[in-house]
Amino acid sequence: MKADDRDGLRLLVMLPPGGATPLLPSWVRAHTRVGHNLMAAIAETDAGTAIAWARAMVSAGIAEEYALAATTLEDIYIRLTAGRSEVDAADPVGART
Repeated sequence: MKADDRDGLRLLVMLPPGGATPLLPSWVRAHTRVGHNLMAAIAETDAGTAIAWARAMVSAGIAEEYALAATTLEDIYIRLTAGRSEVDAADPVGART
């Protein structure tokens, strides 16, 4: 399971209470939203772009903060059990049920 994310990172974006999920860029491999936390799996090569995007989300008031880290088995578990893991980055999380 972890082999699929070997070259991956986790971008965690904390959204404000009641905040909508932003449209995600095409470089997002998969994403999951649990409460106010939006977790996006990205490639290591997209780290700089992801940080710039997350900073823009914070500056625009769409997000409260963000963190970037290596993926873990916990990330995979959450993606598999939270019920929302979409590769289609154009679809906002929660738009489909």
